[in-house]
Amino acid sequence: MGSARQSFAELLSGGARNGAGERDKAARLARKNPTRLSELFDCIHSADPRVALRAASAFDKATQDYPKRAQPFHDRIVLAAGQGLQADVRWHILHLFGRLEFHADERPAVMALLTRAIDEETSKIAATNALQAVVDLAERYPDLREEARRIASIALEHPAPAVRARARILIRTRINRL
Repeated sequence: MGSARQSFAELLSGGARNGAGERDKAARLARKNPTRLSELFDCIHSADPRVALRAASAFDKATQDYPKRAQPFHDRIVLAAGQGLQADVRWHILHLFGRLEFHADERPAVMALLTRAIDEETSKIAATNALQAVVDLAERYPDLREEARRIASIALEHPAPAVRARARILIRTRINRL
């Protein structure tokens, strides 16, 4: 008789708060068996901050090369972006927006959400990832290009040096080519 499959919550718990733990193993398991992505995504709401962070990071990694696998979580990702999740989980949630497909009627609200994240986010990494997602979406959707240019131009004046630097890079390497 084989051993029971270990849950992602168990796999991702333990160790130092800022350590990766078994994040890479969880990402590999989810890539091999995409039916487990839902269980992994559920862990971002864990009361254990280590589990929540590692789950968000593993989900991000598991869908990086397979962005269509994130699409079934579209509504849950958008909802999670508006929830008061810990900052390091928000980094990954905002990063996922660039992989998602959005209908034309959803795009204004998504751009508003990402703009709010850039303007109001306390985490510089989360704000930078939101800016990155704006540009990723603008590359895919021509109707967002002017708005992305405007947002990136405003981000050049952001109080966080990391956000200003990312805005300069994105304008030079991607936005000017749209």
